Amino acid sequence: MKKSISVMLFYLLSFFGRKNIIGRKSTLDLLYKRAFKMLSFYSDPRIHKKAKFIYDFHSFDLTLNVNDYTQAYYFFNRFEHDDLAIMESFRKFRDPNGTMVDVGANVGLYSCLSSFYFAEVLSFEIHPETFSSLINNTSQRNNITPFNLGLSDRESSVWLKCVEHNSGNCSIEKNTDFVKEDVNQAQTITLDAFINESRIRNISFIKIDVEGHEKKVLEGAESILAQYKPVLLVETSSFKEFHDIFLLLKNTYIPINPYSFEELKVEDYRFKQLENVVFIPKKGK
Repeated sequence: MKKSISVMLFYLLSFFGRKNIIGRKSTLDLLYKRAFKMLSFYSDPRIHKKAKFIYDFHSFDLTLNVNDYTQAYYFFNRFEHDDLAIMESFRKFRDPNGTMVDVGANVGLYSCLSSFYFAEVLSFEIHPETFSSLINNTSQRNNITPFNLGLSDRESSVWLKCVEHNSGNCSIEKNTDFVKEDVNQAQTITLDAFINESRIRNISFIKIDVEGHEKKVLEGAESILAQYKPVLLVETSSFKEFHDIFLLLKNTYIPINPYSFEELKVEDYRFKQLENVVFIPKKGK
């Protein structure tokens, strides 16, 4: 009976399509969530549905697997302050002549959105299955180029560990507590080497979300940071991660609160509970 009800509700809601106005909750969110939650107990672990996203008068479509935690989060329009801060940073630091680098692009939400604010977007996603979704979702925008590579401080072959049913929780860090339900071998390269080989120029913004490997990505981008001085948006899941990155960048970058865009003092980080920090280059550096 539950299956019949959930299936009927699923198709009824899907008939009207899915439109997410980012930053505004829909009254249908709860119905969608309950329908898919019930349906997931009886169905294939992959239910792909298309959703339209609207932000700052820009719109784009994503095809998402609603039985994946991260993708369901997007589908059900569950964006929180941290997500909105990321989106606002794209708009604030837009560069119509610059290149944006999305490290840890997942299925392409931020790549698609940032493509409206930058001339070119380079999207890096290391997980092979997630990369397939990234290709599909970014094909609608002709200024996004996806790459099935991981970025690090060296070129190497690594083991990628992922939490089951959560494409957003994949890491090549050895000390992760992730359950090894999904393990893949993958390749990494430094951003310095990649940019040098591809001869891409004018790197103006880099977003990094790679589950604890952010510092390694920055260490592999030393020449790029020195030459182009891009704005950085970095996920920092703990004070230690933030402090390590702060020490790495302190001579050339200033940490910024992504909500207020004011300078972030190291001692204040513990109390802000920030998941992402913007770093802007110091003047004259």
